[in-house]
Amino acid sequence: MTTVKMHLPAVVPNEGARLLAAWMVAQPVGTYRRFVQRVGGVIMADRLIAGEVRPGLDLAFSIYAFTSSAVMIASWGRPAKGWWFDIAPETGKLAA
Repeated sequence: MTTVKMHLPAVVPNEGARLLAAWMVAQPVGTYRRFVQRVGGVIMADRLIAGEVRPGLDLAFSIYAFTSSAVMIASWGRPAKGWWFDIAPETGKLAA
């Protein structure tokens, strides 16, 4: 089993990156490898998760489909609704 480490900035850059990082840590082993293949490489995958880049429409749709709609297309253009991995107190789920 390979351990994958996420290198996240102190400030969450956008809602899409926050949701993608939270979704990724909840997935089984092997999901990151499939995500890397979907987005075109390790560097792009890491930059998307860290919020260093915003995906274009085609890639945003691909991420939306890959995450089973956990990361909405429009979320990449919105400010983050919380810090990395925040839980909404009213629902007990990831703040979204």
